[in-house]
Amino acid sequence: MKQLVIMLLLLAAGSNIYAQGQPLYICDTNKPNITNIVPYWMPFDMGDNLSQALYYKSDFMSMPAQGFITDIFLKISSLTPSGSTLPGLTVKMGITTRKNFDGMSDAHFLAMDAALTTVYYDSFYVLPGALQAGSWWKLSLPQPYQYSLLPLPGDTSQNLIVQLSKSVYNNSGTQNHRFHLFEIVYNGNIPWRFARARKNDVPGQIVGWTAGNISQLIGFNGYALSVDDPQKKIPFSVFPNPATDKLHVSKEASGVYEVYDLRGVKVAASNIKEGEEVNVQSLAPGIYMLKMGERTTRFVKE
Repeated sequence: MKQLVIMLLLLAAGSNIYAQGQPLYICDTNKPNITNIVPYWMPFDMGDNLSQALYYKSDFMSMPAQGFITDIFLKISSLTPSGSTLPGLTVKMGITTRKNFDGMSDAHFLAMDAALTTVYYDSFYVLPGALQAGSWWKLSLPQPYQYSLLPLPGDTSQNLIVQLSKSVYNNSGTQNHRFHLFEIVYNGNIPWRFARARKNDVPGQIVGWTAGNISQLIGFNGYALSVDDPQKKIPFSVFPNPATDKLHVSKEASGVYEVYDLRGVKVAASNIKEGEEVNVQSLAPGIYMLKMGERTTRFVKE
């Protein structure tokens, strides 16, 4: 009996399954306007490399109307082997009064993209262990994302946007089902809640977009706004300012950062841990904005 137990433990260790648990808040799939839950036709590691989905407060009935999101979960529909990669894996989030993607132009799509906040970024994501079909793929945010889905005056709803992207465009036509996600299919009367950017063979270049009456099966971990969050709105400082090659960030700042020039063009993005530095050596001399979550500070590059 003891030998059998040891053998089972060895087999479990060899399978290298990446257990990530279940989200606290899961998108409601029991609503009457949902037709089906099926694997999205294109795995996330191939084809078009940017997608957005709209979610209403009614999709997450148990989720606080305003609070902080700490983890994002995506439902996996096919086995994803250990070591699978996604170059430039990026998650952006935002709040919008838009209820659907109906009638959007390319300009609207790009403007919406520019207004989103980067909550997760990995220049070369490597899956540390296999994800089984039907399991949740968890992405822990380096800094909690603050949201509010409370209606505005006039009963105008506020809805959540989640954008997934990667930096490599893959149009090989070979589906290996890595990071294959489930989608929620709504009936034909539901407004379009999913937008998928079409790419050409230049990585990261948007050449248009399409929309559909689907959304990704997603979940979150988080907590209500009433909980005291030490990272909520703490200001941070940078030094030296002006800087030449390295920008030191005060110790209370950590997470995803983005650097913008005065035209609003993003010129750099990465992660930073407490006590680390931002490399600004490659930037042209000028004035820049360093953004971390809801916090922004200005610096000068000499």
